[in-house]
Amino acid sequence: MSSSQVFSAGENKNGEIPTRFRILSHVMDEAFTLPGGKKIGWDGVIGLIPGFGDIAGTIISSYMIFFAIRQGVSKIVILRMLYNVCLEMVIGFIPVLGDVFDFFYKTNTRNYQLLEQHYKNPDGVRTATWGWVAFFSLVILAIWIVSIWLFVALVQLVISLF
Repeated sequence: MSSSQVFSAGENKNGEIPTRFRILSHVMDEAFTLPGGKKIGWDGVIGLIPGFGDIAGTIISSYMIFFAIRQGVSKIVILRMLYNVCLEMVIGFIPVLGDVFDFFYKTNTRNYQLLEQHYKNPDGVRTATWGWVAFFSLVILAIWIVSIWLFVALVQLVISLF
């Protein structure tokens, strides 16, 4: 299969998500059932390999985003999909916490569900996503402001020592 076939925009004429993405989300996020019924996938297992695992998981998870872009999915839904992948990648780099997060966040399943919602009700998912993006933008802004405040406080503390 050539790269033009893999990323072909013409494969979704009936508004359905190709089966390979349902399979991808299942294999990456829910391939194994733990005692007690919790499902985990290869994304968490791959993520156990320091450095390489998180990068490999991010590349695999990005495949669905490329499809969404080629299909003309709204930019706000793509932004949310990117957020899911980036969040998993960034937290995945934190030793131990990142590994646990990889097993339970299920980025691929979340992104598959966003695509499903987009094809069932594009306006509804766009509206819901705008609220979600606005909320997390405010959270990121608050973190940024607190970080600057802490940096300034640290600089003042260091200066006061001299």
